[in-house]
Amino acid sequence: MIYDLDAGRPERPGRGGVRMTAVTVVAVGLALAYFTALAFAPGQRASQTPIFTFSAPALPTMARPTFNSRPVPDRTLVLPEDDAIRTFRITSQGQTGLVNNDSIATTYRLRSTGDLVTVAPLPQSEALPYTSPLDMDPPLRVRGQAAQATVTFGGTSAIRWVENTMVFEMSSRTLTVAQLVELANKLR
Repeated sequence: MIYDLDAGRPERPGRGGVRMTAVTVVAVGLALAYFTALAFAPGQRASQTPIFTFSAPALPTMARPTFNSRPVPDRTLVLPEDDAIRTFRITSQGQTGLVNNDSIATTYRLRSTGDLVTVAPLPQSEALPYTSPLDMDPPLRVRGQAAQATVTFGGTSAIRWVENTMVFEMSSRTLTVAQLVELANKLR
């Protein structure tokens, strides 16, 4: 015969759940302490994989510039705000918005006429000459440099010139080549 010794007493919650939680917390704490000690213990660093590194790697040093060094080419020619309002910026990859200044084409709206003009530094692969440049007499000069001009079949006028080893292009659908040259001489 089997007697029920707990008969009539209310059931008590088991202590197994509390014990398992305590064992789990202690095991995780011991594992963290072990791996932290392993990561920061002195020894052969080449054979260890550190969990955290607090020192930055050494940066390469560059030679100091001399007084004979050439200046960095200016790639950001802009029109004065008195003459034009900046309306649009785009990179050669088609990105717009907050883009780097060194690789952008900028479109301006002229305050006097409302015409749109685009100024762009070009990569060296797109250097002069145009495929079908206009023959100008006297030869075209922009900002004191020799330049070339073209007018496409759609009526877009464009001029290109080299300044400080950079190729620049200015184009417009409504302005003539002479107006573009006059405007390009205002760039700063």
